[in-house]
Amino acid sequence: MDAEFKQAETSPLIDSMDEFYQKAFDLIASPAAKKAFQISEEPDPLRESYGRTNLGQGLLLARRLIESGVRLATVFHGGYDTHANHESATKPLMADFDRAFPALLSDLEQRGLFDTTLVLVVGDFGRTPKINFSGGRDHWPRVFSVALAGAGIRGGVVIGKSDKTASEPVDRPVTIEDLGATIYRALRIDYAKDYHANGRPIRINKDGTPVRELFA
Repeated sequence: MDAEFKQAETSPLIDSMDEFYQKAFDLIASPAAKKAFQISEEPDPLRESYGRTNLGQGLLLARRLIESGVRLATVFHGGYDTHANHESATKPLMADFDRAFPALLSDLEQRGLFDTTLVLVVGDFGRTPKINFSGGRDHWPRVFSVALAGAGIRGGVVIGKSDKTASEPVDRPVTIEDLGATIYRALRIDYAKDYHANGRPIRINKDGTPVRELFA
């Protein structure tokens, strides 16, 4: 990767990019960004606390990026699309997550980054309440869970409730638009703001309301 990147840095194609591409390239080519990717600088006990997995080391790298000034870091944890063999497929995934996620929160807090960093755990939808004929669970958009922490989010609360089979919301439903408005509020962005493009107002969030119970 380093060799490929060095070759890209000296390529004449860089000069032909527009201003925004060049700014983006400068960000990832900066000494601060390169240093952030040197995850081997972290002490072994800390790396072990996250877990020596793609997720664990990915979250540790995300913390290094945030610490170096990066505004947004995304870590993907794939394998949850379990249309077959749901139980055996998710057990190792959940074990990795249960180890790495609290390590990230603790690490952010110890470094004074927790109060200024919004941590969001979200998938694209839930899974069917019933197991299918292949021992899996299919797509289910009606009920799924999201976890938020940091950036003024009130900890230790559960908002909303599903029925006993996790099929439908029965108490305090939260929409995707509500989640978007909640994220904007945590980031101190006006969730009701209109942007104007070619004279047309475009709302950054449509009809969402922040989940006020999440804020102390």
